[in-house]
Amino acid sequence: MYKFLLCWRYLRTRYIALASIVSVTLGVATMIVVNSVMAGFAHEMQDRLHGILSDLVFEAHSLEGFADTPCTCS
Repeated sequence: MYKFLLCWRYLRTRYIALASIVSVTLGVATMIVVNSVMAGFAHEMQDRLHGILSDLVFEAHSLEGFADTPCTCS
C-alpha cells in the first residue's frame, strides 16, 4: 500500500510522467486490438479463399494439356 501511495504522489506532481504512462497504455491497447482484428480478417479471408480455390492445382506445360492415361482398373 505504501508503494502505491508513493507512486500516486509522484505521478500527481509530474504530469508528464502520468501522460507518458497513459500514452504507452493506450498504444499497447491499440496494438492488441489491431492484432486481433487483423488475425480475424486473415482467418476469414483464408476461409473464403479456401472455399473458392481447390487444394491441388494441376498445370501442364504444353497447350494440349495432359495425355489420357490408360485405365488399370480390373
